[in-house]
Amino acid sequence: MLKHARTAGTVAALGAVLVLSGCGSDGDAKGADGGRGAGGAPTPGAAQSPGGGGGLANGNWVAKTAGGTFVLSVSNGQASLIGSYTCAGKVTGDGAPKLELRCSAGKTERANGTVAQEDGGKTLKVTWGGGLVDTFRQVPEGAASGGLPSGMPSNLPSGFPSELPSGFPSVLPSGMPSALPARPAS
Repeated sequence: MLKHARTAGTVAALGAVLVLSGCGSDGDAKGADGGRGAGGAPTPGAAQSPGGGGGLANGNWVAKTAGGTFVLSVSNGQASLIGSYTCAGKVTGDGAPKLELRCSAGKTERANGTVAQEDGGKTLKVTWGGGLVDTFRQVPEGAASGGLPSGMPSNLPSGFPSELPSGFPSVLPSGMPSALPARPAS
């Protein structure tokens, strides 16, 4: 049962990451202008390499490891890793991109890693400081929704009370029957 709950939690976290990070990378959409339009402003929808990130493009990648499934999400020099535990941090590096993450539950095996990009950036091989090596595959653009609902309403109700009533008894009465009496047959 715990495995199902953990899997459901991982799937929910993956959905949240994909929705919040824009559902994928734009790959090679940068073009000759480096993803910048007139005046040096970023072109909407163009993948941006994070500053100081060694050329690691924004996007989402997934790896199936012995420790479970992990999702790596990169957006504008920030990185998050979600799996059996979560990590967040930044992408650094002058040459090969490096991940500098802080992880929950005191985990350190995936806190610092060096990224090698393969297959035109569609595959990331991360060698972690803890000795692990994970191979992440990019989540294809358009497939990121993975059956998640779309077209969610944006006009949700508001004005709910912000304070809940207080003064309820904190101790339940004793001597209460443990079962309701049987109902007579009709």
